[in-house]
Amino acid sequence: PVIVQTTAAEHFKISASQLRKAINAKTKAFIFNSPGNPTGSVYSQGEIEELADVVKDSGVFVVADEIYEKVVYDGARHFSMGSIKQIKDQVITVNGMSKAYAMTGWRIGYLGAATPVAEAAAKVQSQVTSNATSIAQRAAATALSAPSDDVRKMVEEFCRRRDFAVKEISRIPGIQLQEPKGAFYLFPSLKSFIGKRMNGALIKDDMDIANYFLKEEHVAVVPGSGFGAKNHVRLSYACSMKELENGINRIAEGCRKLSQAF
Repeated sequence: PVIVQTTAAEHFKISASQLRKAINAKTKAFIFNSPGNPTGSVYSQGEIEELADVVKDSGVFVVADEIYEKVVYDGARHFSMGSIKQIKDQVITVNGMSKAYAMTGWRIGYLGAATPVAEAAAKVQSQVTSNATSIAQRAAATALSAPSDDVRKMVEEFCRRRDFAVKEISRIPGIQLQEPKGAFYLFPSLKSFIGKRMNGALIKDDMDIANYFLKEEHVAVVPGSGFGAKNHVRLSYACSMKELENGINRIAEGCRKLSQAF
């Protein structure tokens, strides 16, 4: 695959010019995620339309991951690339029940695409797994057709936790953080702690930082290098406020110790 690098300064968003440069004669599809995991970035309609112009000119498919479509904050609005008529047959929209409906264990996902693509996907799927259970299918249908009050309340609670987590994490010296506009993750940079030594061990990268927090402070974070962003870590606030407060306090203490190390 061709990885297009983004930065915190760009809110981890790919530009139309970057996409155009990345597409070559071998390109089959562009994988696109908004709202984003792990950054929480949400593309505006205008930004998506600029990307769509490149998609239209190139003729490539788009695999649009919209699993966090309902988890957005601060007046941000999700805009689906598949709704753009000029490229609708090029867009494969994938979604599921895990995030907006908290049905992670039910293992229900779905896609929307042009008929030939959907039929081909169904053929492959039928040979890879058998089927989702009838119970899970009925639960998914109910969730999708029911009033959205519960989803709205859940997003409001996520927003409350996000505001708290952003405020507290931003207070920790040495951490740089972009406020997310969607999903339920923080993706701070801990670059200032690279090169420190703790208990004789050198902190070389985000993997070492994640191991340090797990071993010394008993808090789990996900290394950013797995997402293509070294020296970052992913934190989730999809937990209770009590757990969130406890986890952030442990992270703050771990960073305090690292800041005093050599």
